[in-house]
Amino acid sequence: MASTKENDFTLAVLGCGNMGTAILCGLWDSLISLKEGAVDEQNTPTETPSRFLACVHRSFTAEHLKTKLSEEGVSAEVWQGRNVEAAQASKVIILCCEPKSISEVLSEEGMRSALSGKLLLSIVAGASSSKLAKLLYGSSLPKVGDKEYCYIVRTNPNTASALRLSSTPISNPDPPLPPAFASLTTWVFESIGSITYLPEDLLNVGGVVAGSSPAFFALALEGVIEGAIAHGMDREQATKLIAQAMKGSAELVLHGQSPKNVWEKVATPGGGTAMGLDCLRKGRVQETFKVAVEKATTRLAELGQ
Repeated sequence: MASTKENDFTLAVLGCGNMGTAILCGLWDSLISLKEGAVDEQNTPTETPSRFLACVHRSFTAEHLKTKLSEEGVSAEVWQGRNVEAAQASKVIILCCEPKSISEVLSEEGMRSALSGKLLLSIVAGASSSKLAKLLYGSSLPKVGDKEYCYIVRTNPNTASALRLSSTPISNPDPPLPPAFASLTTWVFESIGSITYLPEDLLNVGGVVAGSSPAFFALALEGVIEGAIAHGMDREQATKLIAQAMKGSAELVLHGQSPKNVWEKVATPGGGTAMGLDCLRKGRVQETFKVAVEKATTRLAELGQ
């Protein structure tokens, strides 16, 4: 049994859609593992959440979320239209709303006071910490350490959070977080996968390569699956084989091989792989992926304006 101190530590998720739900599921699983002694307590904060609040705007969304969390075995209270109240009750707040909604959420009467002295972890696409602070405080930004000061950290986890396999870039906070908040930030996102700290000016491209690239890879995966089906393989067999091949290729890179090294080892001159690679090169696939990253990064920056 974990020795982590029992407490009244509440964590709230504002705008708890698919990503917020995935994060809650990952955190819940991590806490279960901690209580069962299945993880190293040395990397765990002295306090971890004992209560979760999941906030949404619409009644239909609230009912859907209650069902989803219940199916996942996650114990969380679902609140509708009570963002300020949730922030008041919480020590850590995860901001998961859509970019178009952040002004409404942070400018709501009472939110500034509710976030005083707390940790705000934002996964809002493209929104810089300076923009979030401006929405919260206007031109009267409090000094670091003041009672009203809210510590803001920008992150961008991806859809694999629910499986605890997210690749999450996190901004290097400036100024640095108090040790307790720094530990909590690392723990929250390590609970749902791996993390990489980056300068904030790289968070847009970091968000694309970590958050958008699963969609890019899935599109490529879909194309290879369709090619297999065209040659008589059924979809289930093709999906299993190809997804595992993609996973294996990623593991080779994570274990130190370069992408070029991986494909060079597979491509025998004059063979089938070489023929397929030649087709992809003629289709400018590599260049197209590069342009996709550039376009998506630019769009994230636009969303953050």
